[in-house]
Amino acid sequence: MNSEKVEYEESGWYDGQVWIKPLVLKEKESLIASIEVKPILKNLIQIFSIILALALSGILLFQYNNF
Repeated sequence: MNSEKVEYEESGWYDGQVWIKPLVLKEKESLIASIEVKPILKNLIQIFSIILALALSGILLFQYNNF
């Protein structure tokens, strides 16, 4: 979303064209990314970090309890 150029491919002689986004569209997509996408990604990273920490803790506890 934050790139200035969009590479796309369609069937035909014009495959692999690069479209340069207008400034208005780039600003709009940047605003959408900062308001909607970044908070979701931040929450997902936090959730997966907690899940990973719990999984590692469980694995360590399981291994040390078996000795």
